[in-house]
Amino acid sequence: MLKHGSPQDIRSMFNRMRTEVRGLLKEIVALVYYMRGSVQYEDMIMRTPVERELIGEFINERFEQEKKNPHPVY
Repeated sequence: MLKHGSPQDIRSMFNRMRTEVRGLLKEIVALVYYMRGSVQYEDMIMRTPVERELIGEFINERFEQEKKNPHPVY
């Protein structure tokens, strides 16, 4: 794409990549926040996408369980 794409195509590709990276970093910041310091930012960046997805699912499951608890612990 970079060799044969038009300047507009290349600009569009870089804008899409910038948006994806920004979304990824926001996800990492949220995961680190909800892990309450048990995982550092740099360590979370080094995780694979599957690992980050599983950690996110685990956190969401815990939130759902705690909603049912009369004395939730977040």
